Amino acid sequence: MSEVKKQCDVVPNSSTKIKGYDDCHGEIEFSVGDLPWAAEVDVCNVIGSCPTIKNMQSKDTQLQNQINNIKNTDISNIKNSYNTLATKVSDIEKSDEAQDQVMSELSDNITMLKGWNVRQDAEISSLETKVIKDTTYNNFEERVENVYIPQCETLQNTYSQGDIYINVNQSVSATNATYINIRNSSSTAECSANDWQEVLYSAPADVISYIGIDPLEVTHPYKHEWVVSLDQEKFKDFISQLDAIDLSDVDVTLWEVYFDPIFKESATIQENLTVGGTTTTKDLAVTWTATIENLCVKNMTCDTKVTGDTTFVGDVDMQNNASIADLEVTNTATIKNAALTGSTTVERFDGTVDMSDDVKIGNTLTVTGTVTHEGTTNTHDLHADHLTVNSEDITINWEDFADWLVNFGNSHWQPK
Repeated sequence: MSEVKKQCDVVPNSSTKIKGYDDCHGEIEFSVGDLPWAAEVDVCNVIGSCPTIKNMQSKDTQLQNQINNIKNTDISNIKNSYNTLATKVSDIEKSDEAQDQVMSELSDNITMLKGWNVRQDAEISSLETKVIKDTTYNNFEERVENVYIPQCETLQNTYSQGDIYINVNQSVSATNATYINIRNSSSTAECSANDWQEVLYSAPADVISYIGIDPLEVTHPYKHEWVVSLDQEKFKDFISQLDAIDLSDVDVTLWEVYFDPIFKESATIQENLTVGGTTTTKDLAVTWTATIENLCVKNMTCDTKVTGDTTFVGDVDMQNNASIADLEVTNTATIKNAALTGSTTVERFDGTVDMSDDVKIGNTLTVTGTVTHEGTTNTHDLHADHLTVNSEDITINWEDFADWLVNFGNSHWQPK
């Protein structure tokens, strides 16, 4: 720890000079002894006991402690970090050396491959001068007659033993073949086709058979190219004339169908079937639930009894015969024409009952209101508590009522 302290050799006394300044005299100098109130003091002791100086000394101590901590801790951490970085740098340098070695090997390999490529290009170039690819003539014979024999002595047509001729003409009429020159370099004979020998090889024959080719169209524009196309109109006609077509293993997708298809065999639809218009069917068998908003049945025969509750929201119109074993109507039933041939029990009729034909009642008929008979009524026994007849023409047993009454009285009321 350092102290802010000035070395004082002489202690100030009364003879010590002090400089001052005032507005009237400017800078002046006088002795301490001339100041009657100034006491002799030890300046160093006064400064040492000053609170400001002590505060400065305390801060100086704190700064020194921080410096020591930095020396003891941070510098040590810095050294450790430096050592770690130095180790990593050493590892990177070793890795760089390995990569440099790999790069050097790759460069050597590339140089070697370039050398090989140059030699290969040279070989290929030398072969190209010894190989004739004929795209003009249809066969080797035409080439010999038009080029080889007439121009045999020219420099550009001078061939040597081992040269190769290949016919690669893509014309359909061309005969592709390969020949090699066997003419001895010292031969003085005239050039001929015998200077070349065909190189035979085994390959599949170019034979393709099409059976039932219609509606397929096949063209043969080049030697080794066939083009097969499909005539759409002929294909449609071809499909239409088939007796049967099996699409069991094919996923068939139909968008909008604009014709009237006819299914002559059974068809199963596993998902929903939506019909926008009228559905006409000879027989309709529903094995599960049928929900119909509007139902009109002209002729209905039910072989089985309908079980469970059946609710008809709208009208049920049966215009023709309807055979029902048991019919129970809890509300209102309006039946225009009904032939009740079996035993029928009617508990109650409300409203007008119109019976236009004969009515036979085996038991008692009780009428609480008025019974109106428009035609002939045949009654075996008629019992009426009150009989009211409002008619001028009354007959009993085809006799006028008055005559019948007189005869009846004469036969029953005459004294015996």
